[in-house]
Amino acid sequence: KTGTASVAVALTVLGAGFANQTEVKANGDGNPREVIEDLAANNPAIQNIRLRHENKDLKARLENAMEVAGRDFKRAEEL
Repeated sequence: KTGTASVAVALTVLGAGFANQTEVKANGDGNPREVIEDLAANNPAIQNIRLRHENKDLKARLENAMEVAGRDFKRAEEL
């Protein structure tokens, strides 16, 4: 898949962000997945990658819906 490299880059950027942190808190409240999601939500590079993937998916779904609508319209005309 073409998005795999982009995700790898995003995770590398996120990892670099972790490495640059000088203060580490170890409390039992933070779910690691939530922490990563929060960091990703505040990182423009990761947001950009996520939005590009979302945009690609939405375009594919729109194209599919347009094809289905076109076929349905042709069938309706034939009736």
